[in-house]
Amino acid sequence: MMIKFLTLSSVIAISLFSLQTKAQATATVDSLKPALIEVEPDHIYTPQGFDDNDNAQIVLDGVLPNTCYRIGPTSYKVDDATKTITVKQIAYYYSSSWCPQVPVEYTQTLDLGILAEGNYSVVLEAAEHKTKHFADLPIGVSTTSSPDENLYAPLSSAHLEKTPIEKKGIEGDFFYTLKLNGTTTTNCMSLKNTLLLVRSNNVIEILPIMDLTEKTSTGEKCQNEKKDFTADVSLKQIAHGRYLLHIRSLNGKSFNLVSDL
Repeated sequence: MMIKFLTLSSVIAISLFSLQTKAQATATVDSLKPALIEVEPDHIYTPQGFDDNDNAQIVLDGVLPNTCYRIGPTSYKVDDATKTITVKQIAYYYSSSWCPQVPVEYTQTLDLGILAEGNYSVVLEAAEHKTKHFADLPIGVSTTSSPDENLYAPLSSAHLEKTPIEKKGIEGDFFYTLKLNGTTTTNCMSLKNTLLLVRSNNVIEILPIMDLTEKTSTGEKCQNEKKDFTADVSLKQIAHGRYLLHIRSLNGKSFNLVSDL
């Protein structure tokens, strides 16, 4: 049996080939990772009805250039002294893939937690730490120890439906109806009314208010039982435009829909 011995030059060549292969593999893996790109939303919506015992929210609305972008982490910081909320929005960019050149719309709700009373300036941090003012967020003083002034509906979903306007000689006109769905957990709770407040900054607040009684309508003791309910909110009188629909819910997690009406 013959035993072959490798020369020093062969060992070096094999080692270099191995290192080159590993480097190429590492480069390939790294090229698959997305880059972090700072992006600027088209609009930042600020609902107006928060008090200093609410979880305040703002909603970012924008368009990414193509399908190689995915919305990434959004950070914020609150300066209590200057009453400034600074937002920084990041997108993931996949440079190594083929990207259909179609715009990608996105909305993102940012929970700010409980803020002290005051009027906050919402600014976006862009490149080189430059900031751009987008909106103001007023935080009022709470007038009750309860989480909210009203008992809101326990909603499970909210969506828009397009409704044609039936008028003689008019075709193609329409309006939207907001469909609310939820489930009560007691037979002493029912939907009382739904307030619709059109605010500045193209924000529409929808407040579905519940009525909670000590006994049922027939005078019986309240029982814990689940019952589904629905509610329709007409947006017929709203002028055409792009709006945030900010819909309050019993659990404190508001529904935020951005749509062209």
